[in-house]
Amino acid sequence: MKQLKIKDLENISGIKAHTIRIWEKRYNVFEPERTTTKIRTYSEADLTKLLKITFLINHGIKISQIAKLDEAQLNESVQNIYANKNINEDNYKQLFLNATLQFDERAYHQLMENCIAQYGLQKTYFQFLLPLFEKIGVLWMSGSITPAQEHFISHLIRNSIICATNELNKENKSANIDFILFCPEGEWHEIGLLFYQYLLRKANYSTLYFGQNTPINYVVDVLEQINLNKGVVLSIFSRDHIKQVEELYQSLKEKDLVLCIGGAISQEAIESISGAKSVQSLFDSLITKPS
Repeated sequence: MKQLKIKDLENISGIKAHTIRIWEKRYNVFEPERTTTKIRTYSEADLTKLLKITFLINHGIKISQIAKLDEAQLNESVQNIYANKNINEDNYKQLFLNATLQFDERAYHQLMENCIAQYGLQKTYFQFLLPLFEKIGVLWMSGSITPAQEHFISHLIRNSIICATNELNKENKSANIDFILFCPEGEWHEIGLLFYQYLLRKANYSTLYFGQNTPINYVVDVLEQINLNKGVVLSIFSRDHIKQVEELYQSLKEKDLVLCIGGAISQEAIESISGAKSVQSLFDSLITKPS
């Protein structure tokens, strides 16, 4: 990561730049370098320290106490809170971001294990992982983080959802498939789709998962080869796919099957395809459906 400005630290940590300056002056928490034009610059080590400080402050420890800790004591204080699992929801959000920024796979797995044990995967996804992606998107656009960090955390989350889905061990009581799930050709963002499959499997539906970069005509062909009970779930991000999705819907409509659409332009697609449903409407019913 490049040298950071104080605004980057503010964006990532949530601590106001004015507060960071006060901590520098009053407690000598940071000693930033300065450019020839007197602009403060901070290192990755400064960012890591600030994230630890933020974590401790969010757990009720005063900055005047934190400022007295050396690096080893600071780490020990953070680990003690981890060990006691006394972590509130706001801090889980911060800790997931910390693990992303520091490429800390071990911390990520510990957080996921704790979160799923405490809240379950469904709440973990909506309460922590979706806000994490939103935050990463903002930081990436502002130049505060690199694409590598987004790829790193996406890979870990993808694997976590797959593992959680495999652990459900639901037995298909029918040779038929309830839902097909896929992302259209050229679409590689499948984390949402993987989570849709998890919810369907948890609700005891059988699924056929095609995943990323699947040509829509392939799905149309498969409809002629299998007995599909319910319909198709897809995640769409490009307007270029809407016309093909309309053709897919006609094939489904003839068989009295539903089309459920999620993704960045799902609302626009649903408005264009009369009769298509939102993924949200499907999963609102699944949440109340006994598993």
